[in-house]
Parts: sequence; C-alpha cells; structure tokens
Amino acid sequence: EIGVEEIDRDVLLMLALHGVSEGLVEALLRGGYHDTDAQSLFRLEANRLRPDWVLGMSRLAGPPSFEELIRLRSYGVNVHHVDAWVAAGIEGLPVQDLLRLYTNGFDAPDGALYIELGYDDVEDWLRFHRNGVPNDLIVAITESDGPRLDATGVIELYVQGVGAADVRGAAKLLEGGFDWDELVFMWRRGVSTEFAETLTKSGWDRLDADSITRLNRNGLSTDWVLRVRAAGGGNLDVDGLIELRHYGVGASDYEGYAAAGFTAVDDIRRFVSAGVDSAWVERVRAYLPEGLDSDELIRLRQHDVDPPFLQRLADAGFKDLGVEEIVEAREAGLDRWLARRQD
Repeated sequence: EIGVEEIDRDVLLMLALHGVSEGLVEALLRGGYHDTDAQSLFRLEANRLRPDWVLGMSRLAGPPSFEELIRLRSYGVNVHHVDAWVAAGIEGLPVQDLLRLYTNGFDAPDGALYIELGYDDVEDWLRFHRNGVPNDLIVAITESDGPRLDATGVIELYVQGVGAADVRGAAKLLEGGFDWDELVFMWRRGVSTEFAETLTKSGWDRLDADSITRLNRNGLSTDWVLRVRAAGGGNLDVDGLIELRHYGVGASDYEGYAAAGFTAVDDIRRFVSAGVDSAWVERVRAYLPEGLDSDELIRLRQHDVDPPFLQRLADAGFKDLGVEEIVEAREAGLDRWLARRQD
C-alpha cells in the first residue's frame, strides 16, 4: 500500500521485527524513491537512516542512490549541511564532490561565490581553501581590469604576498596595460603602487615595469623625476635620469640648467664635474650671446667671471663679446682693459 514492491508476509514480519518503520518508507517515497525493495529497506535501517534525515538528503540532486545515502550517513552529513548547500545553490553537485567539500571543512557560501565569479570546478574551490586564499582577493582579481586568471594564477599571486588592497590599489596600472607578472615584479622589488602609478599618469610613454623598478632602486623620487621631465628632460631615458641623480643633480639644479638652455646629460655632467652650479649658469646666461656651449661657460667660470663683471661690461657698451675677449678682460683687469679698448 505504501509503494514497496510486493513482499510476502514473512518478509514483512522481518521488516517489522527489525524496526523498519512505515515512516522510513513514506520518507523514501516523498523523496522520490519509488522502487524500494525489502533488501534496501533492511540496509537503510541497519545504517540508522531515519525518515527526516532521508527526506532531507533527498533534496540533493538525483536524489542520491541508496549507496550514496549510506555514504552520506557514514561521513556524518546531516540535514543542516544539506540546508547550507541548498541555500548556496550548490546542491546539484555529485555526492562525491559534496563529500570532498564536507571532509575538507569547506563552507557552502564560498562555493556560491566561486560560481558567481566564474570558478565552477570543485577542485579549484578546494585548492583555494587548502591554500587559504581569502575571498576578497579572488573578488578583487576578477573585478579588476587585469588579465583573467585561473585558480593557479590566483594562488600564485596570494603566495607571493599580493592582497586585495594591492589589487584594488593597482587599478590604474591594470587599466594602463600592466599585467599581473609586471605588478608582482615591481612589488617584490619594493616598488609601491603609488610610485608606479604617479609615473605612468605623467604621460610617460613606453614606461615598463623594469624601468620603474630601476628608477625606484636608484633612489629617484617621483617628484624629482616629474620636475626634471617637466623642465626639459622629457626626452631623457631612464639611464640618463639615473646618471643625473648619481651626479647629485637636484630637481632645482636641473631646472636652473634647463632655464639656461642646457638639458642634455653630457652638458650637465660637464658643469657638475667642473663645479659650475646651475644658479651661476642661469644668471650669467642673460649677459652672453646665443650659441655658447657648456665648455665655453665652464671656461668663463674657471676665470671667475660673474654677473657683476658682465654687467659692468654691458654698461660700458660691450654686450656681444666672445668668450676669449671676456676672459682677456678678466685677466687684464676690467678698468685697464676698458682703458685700452677706449684708447
């Protein structure tokens, strides 16, 4: 009457003696089990499968076979676990996968999140779980504009110390075309995201991770780099900038040299080597004819030519003298030289 295959009286008596209840049979029927036989009922009862538990397990995809029900029971899976799987929308997984998740202490809501983020493989879920990858990192990576990563790529980032804050902070770099390997390359070498982003936002074309790392490693601040480039060093490459910094050229020094028309590394290196500071170059340049090169200015500095001296020459009507004439006037003494020129 309750859906069990035709069973003779002796078997029915044995079922009753073994405590197989009508409630268990009803639970099986309600759970979708319509081909139950006496042998199966004996096994289910022997494994202490109770009606409410059986009905709860039947909510899983399939529903589970009798063998799977017995396995679920042996592993200690209860209705609360199934409720969690159903609520998370992962009740449709094979029982074998659900048992793997259960035995590894996996939380059902994590599975729902992974599915939403595009990770459908249970093996990936377990790898995230075993490696302790935080969900916020996975979310940050999938929501970023960076290249799509599989589970292995996400785990590698996590193992290398990359966190969700790093990924979100590097949004501009990812938008600018940097990939995950380049970001990790910089981060592992102590380059802050802010440092890299500030340089890339400056409009510096073809600036790659290696160049940014070299600038950082050589102690070039973003303020120094941007000021030098803005002053006239926009064509300088990374090697040139590093060379300037190694010569002790400050941003204000470069601005002074550039204001006098000298932006090339070779010219500035000559000035620094000769002890000719940018302030002097900038001041005297206004008194001198166009076209003088760095070597000519250094010669003037070596002969102690200064702005007051040049001003006196200008006041005397000598505004376009060549370097050798200026040196001659300095060596002879300005008053004597002027007297001789007037004669």
